[in-house]
Amino acid sequence: MLIQSLRPLPSQRRSKKVSKSFVGLEFIGANPHPEIRGEKLLPGKSNYFIGSDPSKWKRNVPHYATVRYSDIYPGIDLLVHEANAGTEYDLLAAPGVDPSRIQLGVRGARSAKLNSSGELVLNTLNGSVIGHAPVLYQDIDGVRKSVAGGYVLNDSFKVGFRVGAYDHSKPLIIDPTILPSYSTFLGGSGTDTGTAIAVDSNGSAYVAGTTTSTDFPVTQDAYQTMFVNNPSEDFNTDAFISKLSPDGTALVYSTYLGGTGGALAVGIAVDTNGSAYVVGVQGGGGFPYTP
Repeated sequence: MLIQSLRPLPSQRRSKKVSKSFVGLEFIGANPHPEIRGEKLLPGKSNYFIGSDPSKWKRNVPHYATVRYSDIYPGIDLLVHEANAGTEYDLLAAPGVDPSRIQLGVRGARSAKLNSSGELVLNTLNGSVIGHAPVLYQDIDGVRKSVAGGYVLNDSFKVGFRVGAYDHSKPLIIDPTILPSYSTFLGGSGTDTGTAIAVDSNGSAYVAGTTTSTDFPVTQDAYQTMFVNNPSEDFNTDAFISKLSPDGTALVYSTYLGGTGGALAVGIAVDTNGSAYVVGVQGGGGFPYTP
C-alpha cells in the first residue's frame, strides 16, 4: 500500500460540509489545434475492443514515453510525460522565443497567491492546493544549466513565468514540477488495503484499512498488537488504524482492530482534538467493546 502527501496547508481543516471541487490550470490564448505526436516509442501495443461496433475498435495502438503538443504558442511546445508515479508536463521555448507569452488561467479556485517559497497556492472551498515552484533550465553541450525564475501572478487568476538571464540562442525548458511532500509504503507481508484517510490541522495523516499481514507495523503499547487469525471465517482480515507524522517519517501510532470473525475498516474521521473515529464491518464475535 502506497501513501503520498500532496502538501495541504498546515492551516487546512476539514469543513463540516464537504462539496466537490475541481481545480485546474488552462493555457490562455493557446493554439486550440496543435499538432500532437508521440515521441520515444516504448515496447508493447494495446488493443481497445470497446462496444459492439467493430469500426470503433482500435488495434495495435503504440505506447510513447512523451506526447508533444507543438506550437501551443508560437515557438513553444508542451511535452507531457510520466514522472514521479504520475503525469507531468514541460514547456519548451525555442531559441529567441519570449516565454512570457505563456499564460495559465486558474479555474475552480476561490483565490490564488504565491507563498514565500515561490509556490502557487490555490484556495478552494475544501482547503488549499499547492503547486511547487517551477524548475527552469537549459541543456547546453550536454550539460544542464539552471536558470533563475519562478511563477508570477499577472492578476488574481492568471499565472505566468518569471525568467532570469539565460542564453537566448538555446532552447529554454520550464518544468512546473509536481512532487509529493512524502511517499511511503505501509504494510506487512500479506495483503494490505487502505480504504480511508483523514488529515488533521497539523498535517498528520490517519489511515484506516484492512490487512491479512501478521507482521503489519504496530507501535509499542498499541491497543491491539497481534493479528487475530480465524481462517474459518468468510474473510480472515483485521482492520488497522495508523497515524503518520506530518512529514511522513514516523508512525505516531498504529494498531490492529478486530475480533475473531474478521474485521474491515471502511471510513475514518478526525476531530479537532486529533481523536480518530473509525467505522467498518465485523464478521463475527470477539470485537472489542466498552461497557
